[in-house]
Amino acid sequence: MAYSTEFLILGGGVIGCAAARELAKSGHKVLILERGEPCREASWAAAGALIARALSPDEGPLLDFKVRSLALFREHSRELTEETGIDTGFRETGGIDFFLSEEEIEQVPEFLEWQARAGIPAEPLSESELRAREPQLNPEIRHGVFFPTFTQVRTPWYTRALLASALHHGAGLETHIEAREFLMEGDRVAGVRTDRGEVFAETTLLCAGPWSTELARLLGRQLPGVPVKGQIILLVDRARPVNHIVHYGKTYITPRDEGRMVVGSTEEWVAFQRGNTAEGIETLLHQSRFFYPGLGRASVEHVWHGFRPLTVDGLPYIGAFDHLPGLLVATGHYRSGIILAPLTARVVTELLESRPLSFDIAAFSPERVAGMKEVELGERRDLH
Repeated sequence: MAYSTEFLILGGGVIGCAAARELAKSGHKVLILERGEPCREASWAAAGALIARALSPDEGPLLDFKVRSLALFREHSRELTEETGIDTGFRETGGIDFFLSEEEIEQVPEFLEWQARAGIPAEPLSESELRAREPQLNPEIRHGVFFPTFTQVRTPWYTRALLASALHHGAGLETHIEAREFLMEGDRVAGVRTDRGEVFAETTLLCAGPWSTELARLLGRQLPGVPVKGQIILLVDRARPVNHIVHYGKTYITPRDEGRMVVGSTEEWVAFQRGNTAEGIETLLHQSRFFYPGLGRASVEHVWHGFRPLTVDGLPYIGAFDHLPGLLVATGHYRSGIILAPLTARVVTELLESRPLSFDIAAFSPERVAGMKEVELGERRDLH
């Protein structure tokens, strides 16, 4: 295989496919290289809850990035469905955060101030209001905050629509192909050598999720990060006991159509150790039954896992390295790849077309990590 393209995208996850679609819509020649099947790692595993909330008084640019990208989703999903005929699963569900301990309940007014400061609609729920919204909720849970803007997509549907749209607009796709090294012309990245031949490109876009760290090392550059495994379960209860996206700690339940509920997710620093574990699944089942005791009768339809790309400081890497023309990075979105896909794709396209940016991404520059230590992988397992 010997191929030449304008833009080469390494990684066929949600970020790579969203960027390919945006670039192809603008009339560019684009090729996606995916080492497996497209959108079958973290993108497919994600629950699809599109949530943006402030968890501290100063969240910084990532929260603003989420809010701006979330605002694009209604039109974004409508366009995808019109172009492909695929339902993305976009549902304006609304969300509720639970507050359990006395200490947490006392912090609700401050929590609401953080949301107001960030421009995020949020309202406290009395016990009766909470019960009216979630009648089957555990009666021990008496305090919540409602977020009317929380929405969701069904990630297998959404990513399938995203890829179909990219291909419809002329993007190319090669699967089960692995980049082995970068092709250089002087100090410029000119493409990659794969296990099936060379691919030349004017610009290569690195969107390989947790595999981006190793690929960057081939160029002598740092993108410090680790894969963080998440286990997820899909429950079915035709009585539809959950009405909103509900959240406490690291656990969430996202209600889908026909009584399906996605329950996630663990956070496990176990490298690329695949497979679901009894411990992880039991943790999620225990938490779901605590929120909604009646879920003990629900059917377990499916279990799966994925690997989120966590960066050294929790911010994504978007932009170019200094003195390395021909390469752009868009990776490390961790738990926010789905919600950030539309705005990331737009900004990447603006960068590549030398247009004014829709969002200031200076804080996401990959150059910020120069001199930082690599993240150490350990056996840390934050299951709860």
